[in-house]
Amino acid sequence: MSLWKLIVNFIFRGKLKKIEGTMLEGYRCDPNANEFGSQKWPSGANYEGDHVKGHITGRGKFWWPDGRFYEGEFLDGKLEGHGITKFTDGSRHEGIYHENTMHGSGVYIFADGRR
Repeated sequence: MSLWKLIVNFIFRGKLKKIEGTMLEGYRCDPNANEFGSQKWPSGANYEGDHVKGHITGRGKFWWPDGRFYEGEFLDGKLEGHGITKFTDGSRHEGIYHENTMHGSGVYIFADGRR
């Protein structure tokens, strides 16, 4: 591989719009690459974070269209591991998630700070 192709592969930042309307943005937009990038769905949902071989896997942030926000660990596009969900009323949940569901121990903190 030429030096020029190598440089372009590492610094090119691209955008890709899928047929269903999802917008991908990241380095190379290569579905087989391990990279940091973002996805925006037509529904208004957004993700920004790690991708492994085209899957949302690793650390990232996800915003629902209603304003809720999750920051934490993902595995194959699901909330998986430690994370924090912040709700629109100012409350939040900190704990473990398994297959998109609060799982095991965790703490729910109300907007006024009560636990």
